[in-house]
Amino acid sequence: MLFFLFLSGEERTKILQEMKEASDCANNEDKGKKALTMRQKQLLASYFVSWKIAKCMKPSTDGDFIKSCLTGVVDIMCSEQVDNFSQIRLSNNTVKRRIEKIATLIDNNINDQISQFAAYSLALDESTDINDKAQLAIFIRGVNEDFSIHEYLLDLIALKEHTTGKDLFEAFKSAIVKKKLDLNKLVSVATDGAPAMTGEKKGLVGCIKQFLKNLEIHTDVKFLHCIIHQQVLWSKIMNMESVMNVAVHTINKIKSSALKHRKFRKLLEDLEMEHQDIPFYTDVRWLSRGKMLRRFFDLRCIINDFMIKQVS
Repeated sequence: MLFFLFLSGEERTKILQEMKEASDCANNEDKGKKALTMRQKQLLASYFVSWKIAKCMKPSTDGDFIKSCLTGVVDIMCSEQVDNFSQIRLSNNTVKRRIEKIATLIDNNINDQISQFAAYSLALDESTDINDKAQLAIFIRGVNEDFSIHEYLLDLIALKEHTTGKDLFEAFKSAIVKKKLDLNKLVSVATDGAPAMTGEKKGLVGCIKQFLKNLEIHTDVKFLHCIIHQQVLWSKIMNMESVMNVAVHTINKIKSSALKHRKFRKLLEDLEMEHQDIPFYTDVRWLSRGKMLRRFFDLRCIINDFMIKQVS
């Protein structure tokens, strides 16, 4: 039932109405109530399992496997309830429909809340994922008339080929149109520090300014950059070469040799460590700095002993 927290009152009513329509109530009032209650539980259980499958990013085909586990456990623990559990619908197509409906309801709920914003700001970040696909993430943060603040991921747009300012602007404009945002309520736009983002002529910022000018929107929109990746700004100001050079050199020493790398992983496995390997540091992907240093610190004693044995 946790996914109900994301739904508005009207959306909850729709699901309950579906539950009522799915039930075949008998003419007898008492029996009808009992049948309706069980149907509600079965349908709600189906939605709950589908929501958990989507949240954990598992395939929709896992629904049948989960159902077989449920019925098996119930048969052992309380066999009189097996029939009720066996009627929970968790087939592949059913789970897909449930997930799509939950996603649609949550999206509609977010859109309704966004439409009530008195003012909002946007944050845009363009980066590549682990499959080298460029994506533009757009976050929205708004305030209502009662001064309640809400923040959502507005959209995640895949960029097909190039990541120029024009491409980023077209993706930005498609999100604005899709979500029906009122640009008169836009107060600020934050971006990362890439030239394609911050360029005043051909960059995304310049394109947005020209777009607002063409629409004759005279709101004083503030454009900010480099505040999204505050860790990167901090690392550029702080002199961390003495730490980074040692960590990167040590990791490269371990992973440059296939034999050493296998021995190191075998050592972690034998010690039953939580981490089974240590990642490379990639300067382009700024998040790898923190992940690498954190993992290096956690394994510092083991790395020290391993390197001493390799030298001796």
